[in-house]
Amino acid sequence: MGHEIYRTTDFDILPINPNISAHYPPHQVEAHLLALVRSHLHSSPFLFSYSLDLTTRMQTQWEMQEQVNDKPLWEVVRSYFAMK
Repeated sequence: MGHEIYRTTDFDILPINPNISAHYPPHQVEAHLLALVRSHLHSSPFLFSYSLDLTTRMQTQWEMQEQVNDKPLWEVVRSYFAMK
């Protein structure tokens, strides 16, 4: 449909506190949780698009496109959630 879809190849976990390292957290529970997150991110490819919603079925997006033409945003959102 003419939209570019990207696959992530790398990621980085950034700490909220700049004085703490995300690679060497001070507490072993944090280290375990960060390892779980890294494991999940490396388990399969993640796809994303700046212009296409990859989390909603194409059929639903097509139906919404036909309904969106002349409606205000709040009505579009309300009808979107009514379809789910």
